Amino acid sequence: MRSEKMKTKRNHSGFTLIEMLAFLFIFSLITVTFYSVWTVGTNHILFAKNQLAAAALANEKMEIVRNLAFDDIAHTTGAPVGNLNQDEDVSRSGRLFHVLTQIKNEDDPFDGTYDGADAAAPIDYKLVKITVSWDGEQHSIALSSRFVPAGIEQPMAGQGILVVNVSSDKAGGALVSGSTVRVQNSETGFDETHSTDSIGRLLLLGLPESLNKYQITLTKSGYETVSTAPPYPDSLYNPVHEHASVISGAINTIDIFQNELSDLRVITQNYADQPVGGIDFHLKGGKQIGTENIVPNNPIYNFDADDDTGAGGEKNLEDISPGQYEFTLLESGYKVIGTNPAASFLLLPGEAKTLTVKVSPENVTALLVKTIRSDDGSTVSGANVHLTNASGYDVTLIGGEDGLVFFPDTVESSFANGVYDLSVSADNYENYSSQVTVDTGNLKEEVVSLTPII
Repeated sequence: MRSEKMKTKRNHSGFTLIEMLAFLFIFSLITVTFYSVWTVGTNHILFAKNQLAAAALANEKMEIVRNLAFDDIAHTTGAPVGNLNQDEDVSRSGRLFHVLTQIKNEDDPFDGTYDGADAAAPIDYKLVKITVSWDGEQHSIALSSRFVPAGIEQPMAGQGILVVNVSSDKAGGALVSGSTVRVQNSETGFDETHSTDSIGRLLLLGLPESLNKYQITLTKSGYETVSTAPPYPDSLYNPVHEHASVISGAINTIDIFQNELSDLRVITQNYADQPVGGIDFHLKGGKQIGTENIVPNNPIYNFDADDDTGAGGEKNLEDISPGQYEFTLLESGYKVIGTNPAASFLLLPGEAKTLTVKVSPENVTALLVKTIRSDDGSTVSGANVHLTNASGYDVTLIGGEDGLVFFPDTVESSFANGVYDLSVSADNYENYSSQVTVDTGNLKEEVVSLTPII
């Protein structure tokens, strides 16, 4: 009897812990899979719904254009002035859509081109492109159509042609395609945005005549923003790229450089390569945008700012224009004892460069030697600088690109105050020798002029 009761009790026992964990795992896997499939499916349905609404909106806008006369197909800020908005936001099906309507006069090469047989009447048709985007322009659809005038093309009375060529300073002068070009004219009210083609060119036909009034602004992801400026005195300097002019019946060309953005890392250290934080400096350079209007007409750059290296002795400058830069130390009580590369350096398009600046307090027992040419004062790099004294100090260092050499060279150095014999030699220069006296608590600066061997 006891055996049967015990058997019955075992047969009615619950799930074990392992069985429960297995069940929960399988249930979770099924639930997550179902939810993922449901989410993906819902997103596809919503995308399809938005795409249909965008397509309907684009067709609606294009149908409006189709019902206009050829001369009326123009923006409210175009030439001639029309009733079509270039940019507008439209709400449909509970979703906000952005509508971009681009209208561009085109020259068909079939009957000659604007710079040849078709120069008198180059406008053969208008190309209209309507782009409808949503979700912050992450998704979009586009429609385009050509519209031709009734009859033969008409000459451009009081109008001209503007050609914008965009290229890079990179080796070989790489062309910049797909750059967004905004052309504005405060005098005529013209304001249109287009893009450069595969050869970095934008051709605008039929623009009203205007002298130095067409402002051109270039933008592209990963590239610097470049804009023309009005001529002096409307600008406080002489711009490199003045606002463009359009002369009636002429081909007006403007060439603009637009480069990939670069990154610069500035590090400040002591002579032992240890970080020195909070060093104030000034950095000037990048893209030259003009020159001062007074002699000696110094260049003006788009980057000209004070900064500091922070507590860690480092400053990262991201997405700045490439070009020639000049580093200047502003930190009171410190001297630059070495830079790599030199304080005046070239930052190439798309380059990530590190500028290492070594600094020293002025109230330390040390010697800074700078080697220059005796004829023009330019830096002599790679010179051998030999320093000895009666106490047995004997060290030879090689000058860097900046022509600077700093003693002591290591933390464990036996360098101290006193009188030293200094000798300097460099290829193609006469040898130099002299004595220098280093005082306690004072950074001694010695400029060595080397005479070139003719």
